[in-house]
Amino acid sequence: MISGQRSVEGKSITLQGNLIIGKGSALTLQDATLLINSGFDGQYKISVEPGGSLYVYGSTITPANPEHRFAFIAAGSAFEMKNSELHGVGWGPDAELWDEKAILSGSKGLVVTTNGAIIEGNLLSNNYAGIILAGSEITLSKNEIHSNKVHGIFIYEGENSRITGNSIRHETVSSPFRIVRGQANRIADNTIVSSLTRGVIETFRSHENTFENNNISGLGVGIELMFVSNGNLVKNNTISVNELGVMVWGWNNRVENNTISGTVEKPLTGIYTVYAYNTLIVQNTISDVGNLNGIMMWHSSNNEVINNQVSASTNVKLSSGLMLYSSSKENMIQGNSFLNFPIGISIFFSSDNNTINNNEVTSRSESVFIQGSSGNTLYDNNFSGKPPRDDGTNRWDYQGKGNYWNKYGRVGNTSNSFKPPVVDNYPLAKPVEIARSAVPKLEPLQITEVSSVDILGKSGEDIVIENQTIQLRNLVVGPRQTLTLRNVTLITGGSKDSSKILARGGKLSIYDSRIIQMEYGNGCEIRADDGATFVMKNTEVNQCGHEWKAGGIQILTDNAILRDNILINTMVWFSPYQPLSGGRIEGNTILNSFWPVILSNKGAKDFSVRDNTIRGSIYEALYLEGQNHKVMGNTISDVAFGDGIFYKGNNGTIEENKLSKVRWNGIVVRGNNNSITNNVVTDSGGSSISVEGENNKVSGNK
Repeated sequence: MISGQRSVEGKSITLQGNLIIGKGSALTLQDATLLINSGFDGQYKISVEPGGSLYVYGSTITPANPEHRFAFIAAGSAFEMKNSELHGVGWGPDAELWDEKAILSGSKGLVVTTNGAIIEGNLLSNNYAGIILAGSEITLSKNEIHSNKVHGIFIYEGENSRITGNSIRHETVSSPFRIVRGQANRIADNTIVSSLTRGVIETFRSHENTFENNNISGLGVGIELMFVSNGNLVKNNTISVNELGVMVWGWNNRVENNTISGTVEKPLTGIYTVYAYNTLIVQNTISDVGNLNGIMMWHSSNNEVINNQVSASTNVKLSSGLMLYSSSKENMIQGNSFLNFPIGISIFFSSDNNTINNNEVTSRSESVFIQGSSGNTLYDNNFSGKPPRDDGTNRWDYQGKGNYWNKYGRVGNTSNSFKPPVVDNYPLAKPVEIARSAVPKLEPLQITEVSSVDILGKSGEDIVIENQTIQLRNLVVGPRQTLTLRNVTLITGGSKDSSKILARGGKLSIYDSRIIQMEYGNGCEIRADDGATFVMKNTEVNQCGHEWKAGGIQILTDNAILRDNILINTMVWFSPYQPLSGGRIEGNTILNSFWPVILSNKGAKDFSVRDNTIRGSIYEALYLEGQNHKVMGNTISDVAFGDGIFYKGNNGTIEENKLSKVRWNGIVVRGNNNSITNNVVTDSGGSSISVEGENNKVSGNK
């Protein structure tokens, strides 16, 4: 225990115990080396107690034995560390990453709760987390942060801090930079290189932060505003990654003047929004977009997409410059360029009443593709590509202004009728000058939180809930717990967070029920974890989705049963991380899904996908990998951009399926000893049936 004022200058000290700086005491290390001689992880710690002060200048703090790590807590009235080195703080396991007690104990890395602390010009490396900021008005600048295990920087409920000019290199577990419930922090002029397919900067329920002038490169998602993060500004960043430039999930965010690029070898998606409202996406430059989309919006409404320059990679085969889908409504798309994409603009599945005007759109296939959406207005655009496709009731002109169609159709005062119902009554005789549109000042929308409840299973009890309507926040069934819902309506997405329906090792059964998302809701996740028993029958699920790719109903356990359900705007996603077996997807009606059913683990086996009706999908209706699956009696139609059935595996049975209106191939099989019999394929854009492998039986198909 340090008492009074102490100073250590130019010395090397080996500490055989805890270093505690108590109230009213202060320690200064100047050009010193402090070795913490622990015999095991966590034996000793450095702790600056409330009212204590620690000043570290030009010094090194490290374990005497690198294998035995220590804790470091700065919770005093003053903490400064400048031009120093810190190594060997914090230890695992990773499972404690979300444990508040562990985070604040210093066992996960240097945790700074001191308000106004200054950490500047240091080397922070080989720690569990490089540094954890849990206080306010902290300055973290010009530090070199690398070779840390879990995060380089972790802001945990910190506010009004300035994170500037740091260099972060990260290549092990989780994200280089994470913010959890942080607010009004400024993250600027940092250089971050990631070797992980994660969020490079990721936020969770974090608001009013500014991300500006950062240089982000490597793998993963550049900046990821997650789990309802509101009022953030993402501005003037340079992002070069392989997956996704910026993701927005929340209200009242701005994404402005960023330069986002992929590479020819690893193209990316530019900007992706999910459950995003009142967002400004303005004046971004996005290049080398890959096989997803330039700007992509899922259940995102009342947003402004203005003055962006978006271009495709040279080798892209399947992509849209702009995609709106799953109830993305009343958005303004104006003054943008979407260049050299296979599809210029695509609009899917109840994405209604959007305004698209004064945009430059060049495409190699359809200029515009609209499916299952109405009330959209498209005018004063330059379209270069094949004629549009539209199966809804949409307007192709407004107040005497139509669109310029390059070489397709007539121009001038005579109406231009493509394949019905596309009619442009006032096609333009010459290209429109694409004007830089004024960027509106959007007033923040108030987020109305609906009173909602948690449903929690109880160990050893068989709980049955029947004949109720419930505004749901979360439903969790843990190990040795059983919960049955029968004739229940769950209304999800009404809280300031997303709703969660989780089976974690227990048994969750849902019968004859409805799970529906609020119009301006914040999302719903349904997940059956490893070891759970999950059964859903005769139930409607409308608009269930959750973050990037892992949307909809997530199955991470064996022998799950989904039978005779209606699934709308909801995908069924089986974990690619473990070889699941025995799933039953039978008799369901699956409508308007991004990817209706995905099973992408080559060790998966013995699944039954039978007698489902799948109508309206953006990509493959059924994608299955593994062994011994039975894909039988399914009816599949209206696949916009993919194959009908893609089976990659052995010993499968693909029998008596009916497929129609499939953009690419009807049935694709890659593997050995499969039976492809008595299927009917009509109106496929590629092959009706494509088979590669040995000893496959192909017979009786039409």
